Amino acid sequence: MMQFTQDGIKSFKGLTIAILQVLVQGMEKALQTVVDELDSQLSHPGPGWESVGKKERRLQTLFGLTLVISRRGYRRRDWRDDGNSSGLYFPLDEALGLPPEERFCPLVQHLGVTLATNVS
Repeated sequence: MMQFTQDGIKSFKGLTIAILQVLVQGMEKALQTVVDELDSQLSHPGPGWESVGKKERRLQTLFGLTLVISRRGYRRRDWRDDGNSSGLYFPLDEALGLPPEERFCPLVQHLGVTLATNVS
């Protein structure tokens, strides 16, 4: 519980920040639950693919929250390393529209582009 003490909340601004922190923590748990459930519902890509287990991916979200996604990965059985790609396929990334190696969620990118185009 938040307390108005010398070490706690001292102003309305402090109260607002404390509430936002609680909300962000709840949002992190909810996002993680939904993403984990979606990953478990996505099907295997089909014949010719082998599982490589779960791989972690970190995404910087709005409010400075870093979401760690552990998602299933697959590789073609006949894949050969040509040095240009990892050869891995992540159904969850595709379902969420996340390009490979992207570190920011689409909402952060959208907000950044919108703010950048509104500044002279």
